[in-house]
Amino acid sequence: MLLSFLVIVILTICNFCGVNIADSIYKNGNILTVDSNFKIVTSVAIKDGKFIYVGSDKGELNKFNGSKTKVVDLKGKNVLPGLNDAHIHFEDLCEKISMPDITNKSKEGILAIIKKVADESEPGEWIVSNGWNNNLWNDTSWPNKAELDAVTGDHPTILQRIDMHTIWANSLAIEVAGIKETDCDPRGGIIIRDSAGKIQGVFIDEAKKPFLTSLSTLTNEEKLALWKVGQKKLFSSGITSFTDPGKVVPTKTVSEDIALLKSAYEKGVMKIRDYRLIPIYDFDDFLLKGNKAELNLFSGKLSFNGVKIFADGSFGSHSAWLSNDYADTPGNHGKPYLSNEELYKIVKKIRINGFQVASHAIGDESISQILQVYKQVQKEFPTNDERYRIEHFSLPKEVDVKKAVDEGVILVIQPYFAPSDAELIEKELIMENQLLAYPWRTAYDYGAILAGSSDGPVENYNPFEGIYAAVTRKGVNSNFTEAFNPNQNLTRKEALKLYTINAAYSQFAENIKGSIEVGKYADFIVIDRDYGSVPVDELKDIKVLKTVLAGEVVYS
Repeated sequence: MLLSFLVIVILTICNFCGVNIADSIYKNGNILTVDSNFKIVTSVAIKDGKFIYVGSDKGELNKFNGSKTKVVDLKGKNVLPGLNDAHIHFEDLCEKISMPDITNKSKEGILAIIKKVADESEPGEWIVSNGWNNNLWNDTSWPNKAELDAVTGDHPTILQRIDMHTIWANSLAIEVAGIKETDCDPRGGIIIRDSAGKIQGVFIDEAKKPFLTSLSTLTNEEKLALWKVGQKKLFSSGITSFTDPGKVVPTKTVSEDIALLKSAYEKGVMKIRDYRLIPIYDFDDFLLKGNKAELNLFSGKLSFNGVKIFADGSFGSHSAWLSNDYADTPGNHGKPYLSNEELYKIVKKIRINGFQVASHAIGDESISQILQVYKQVQKEFPTNDERYRIEHFSLPKEVDVKKAVDEGVILVIQPYFAPSDAELIEKELIMENQLLAYPWRTAYDYGAILAGSSDGPVENYNPFEGIYAAVTRKGVNSNFTEAFNPNQNLTRKEALKLYTINAAYSQFAENIKGSIEVGKYADFIVIDRDYGSVPVDELKDIKVLKTVLAGEVVYS
């Protein structure tokens, strides 16, 4: 009896002593925690995927070091929390990786690339790519189907503009999609016509849907293969978390994709932290199949907790809804996708079903509309922590910046849009609006919560290029070499928060990730230079040496 009691006591003591023995320790580093004080420490200890110690190399650290603890000497290297892209079309990015690369190429270069692909493809096989930007061409006008017909032969071909709001199609693709000369513009879309009133081959927003729905669906094996490649690319860039606003086309397979994702995470095939928004056009089908909001499954790695809606289009496609006409197309100021009443019904339905609302809104009129609807729904359906989001928030009136802050709306921005769109904005927007474009400093000073993202594959997913753009208002691959509206830049600390703790907040996850603190998941990256002291022009050149997710090295 006494012996049994002593055994239990000894085992209890041993178990208690082992509670804080770390699985791994990283020491002798320059670790920027991004906690509330932006504290810098030298060591962290990790157990069961979470930080159990954040501090110095001396004294207390030793008690976490056991016989099986892996100790890594950082040798003075620099560490940041894992980065978080708050708006990246992950599946579209994965698919683009496998497509012909036409991003920012000249029109002549694109046609040559597509001809080569057509010559090497099986007869009748679709050619699909993404990334052309007519604003970089010598002739910036819309392209036409005849140019594609000349190089594509019997291959139906669709090429998405870099903003993913416009498609350039050849005649065969138009035929396969069932579009006829007599068709009118669909609601929320434009079919571009030539001077004779004939279909030119360019289709904007809702007008491009017939092409995308004509494409064959990937098999589960093909999807998984692409997702694994995309995950690897993001890990190598220091991204450990992201928000996926969904594909740009209705799939009607969202429930099946969710089941596939859950299986992939359960088996450990997918590891990156994915906060998934359900596209509004798939939401009814999603609910009909019995799905509900789910947060932080698989140790915080997978969530289905929000719904993405569209309120307008884009600058590049002249479909963002503005209060003034586009300077280069008098009489056109874009248009809303939905009426106030329609938008209200949709937002209320999303909230009643327990989901976060994320609205794409670029033009000032669209932003005003969204804020008005958010306020109306919140008044009738009050909640304590709704965290409404506006994606892009590109051209707000200053009064709407203040309204967004007062209503607690999270602004999910793309810092790289400012330099990337600078030339386009100077051409398209009147001077008054040019000065309002991408007002991040104004928003921050009002107290806005800004989360940073790339909108990949629209822009490069490298978060350090986004940070560089937030701090300098300059781009890496832009023809516009000056800083665009430099009075709207952020500090490097503010820019880093966009991609860490603020992005985590936008995903209801600020208590489990976004900074290096005890109790949070051990997601961090080792980089090749000191973020706090590197010359500002080198921020874009920072390279990731190692990426750790929940204590596991996922890239080195």
